Amino acid sequence: MDAQAWSVITKAMELSKVGKMLDALDVLDKFLDEEIKNNRANSIQSVCGTAAVMADAMGDQRRVRQYYEQSLSHIPDDAQALYGIARSMLLSGETSLAEEYAARSYRLCKQGGTKADVGLADLIVKQWPRLDQGS
Repeated sequence: MDAQAWSVITKAMELSKVGKMLDALDVLDKFLDEEIKNNRANSIQSVCGTAAVMADAMGDQRRVRQYYEQSLSHIPDDAQALYGIARSMLLSGETSLAEEYAARSYRLCKQGGTKADVGLADLIVKQWPRLDQGS
């Protein structure tokens, strides 16, 4: 992540700490607009992830999904974003579609093998145990 993205994320986190969640998301949204125009996938992924977490803290599952979908449109194999959408769908009662996204995330995690991938895979099978069958 570049310094400008980190600076924007830091500003948004400061706003969220004082209860200004909508202002924080506005800061992130404005930055995202520029990053999308310039197709800066890594910044988009980082900022969308931060915005999704903030939207989740607000209970706004529509926004959570929107941010993760934006991330996926630039990095289709983003296991974290796939899991985020799966979790959001599950909370919204879309259980079968949620499991499809979780399965995609799980497959990517199993291919990746990093510590983060292993941790996310473990989290996924706690929610969807049958995804681990045959692994």
